[in-house]
Amino acid sequence: MYMLTIADQTRLFLLALGLGFLLGIVYDLFRVVRMAFTMRRAGVFIQDVLFFLTCAAVTFVFLLAVNQGEIRGFIIAGEGLGFLIYYFSFGLLAVRVSSFLVHAVHRLFYFISVPFRALFRLLKKLFGKIGISVKKTSKKIAKKSKFNLKHHKTLLYNLRKNGGANRQQKKKQKRKEGEDSS
Repeated sequence: MYMLTIADQTRLFLLALGLGFLLGIVYDLFRVVRMAFTMRRAGVFIQDVLFFLTCAAVTFVFLLAVNQGEIRGFIIAGEGLGFLIYYFSFGLLAVRVSSFLVHAVHRLFYFISVPFRALFRLLKKLFGKIGISVKKTSKKIAKKSKFNLKHHKTLLYNLRKNGGANRQQKKKQKRKEGEDSS
């Protein structure tokens, strides 16, 4: 462990303030995503965990880079203070601006999607009517085909199964001829 001079401590504190400020910007990016997309509690929880893991990783790398990995209270306090400075100054402005932009983009997509939604409703009605008529027609065809399959002996599968209708007709003709000749 080595001793830091006051100048080194001040430099590290100011760097930590800047890092806290940057982490505040990252937090606002997460807030913009929350504004843009509605999320349930689980989604918010996952975002919070991701934010804190990001902060922990960035702080770890920062401490390794500037202070040989030693954790010092004034560095953590500097990060926290930098975050608070951002959050209560530029963060408030960033939330207002991002809220306005998110609502403007939502409105823009709404107005762009209006013709497509109308077209979709029209196609749904059209294909719905076509679908109903196809359904009715297919039911009629199905009823007729079941009727035909039950009563017609000359269908292909009956010909194969029974040895063919022609053979039966020939046998009947031979019988008639045999009866007529006797």
